[in-house]
Amino acid sequence: VASGQRQDGPRRSPLGTASEKSVMGDARQFTSDLSRFADKVGLDLGQLRRRVTLELKTKIELRTPVDTGRLRGSWAVSDGKPSNFIPGEGTSGVGPIEANFSQPFDQSFITSNVPYVIAIEFGHSQQAPQGMVRVSMAELQTELEGAFSEL
Repeated sequence: VASGQRQDGPRRSPLGTASEKSVMGDARQFTSDLSRFADKVGLDLGQLRRRVTLELKTKIELRTPVDTGRLRGSWAVSDGKPSNFIPGEGTSGVGPIEANFSQPFDQSFITSNVPYVIAIEFGHSQQAPQGMVRVSMAELQTELEGAFSEL
């Protein structure tokens, strides 16, 4: 069997193709809204990106269920590409900020590479039955839309 394929077909993301397209479309719209907001209030877009990204990371971390603390401490922020950070077994704390936010239109990534993060995000924890990332993104989007509408 060729790499990346099973006998019953190509390997698929646990999130599914439609979900990936939806998330990417939401991300593009989110970036567009941020640009308009920064222009209207005269903010540096790099600093705005930094503040929004770190606020989202904090929201995700606070919603992340804790058993050993490894998952909560696994959220890393990076620029341009996802982080490769994986905390060791039995570790806890806060994931690294690898981003410098120097390019205002660069993509920011908030990543967890702990193997069970997808299962937790999609309801396999009684502490976070609705997940962490989707709920945090929706909350932040509502907050930003409120701020946008006040302009």
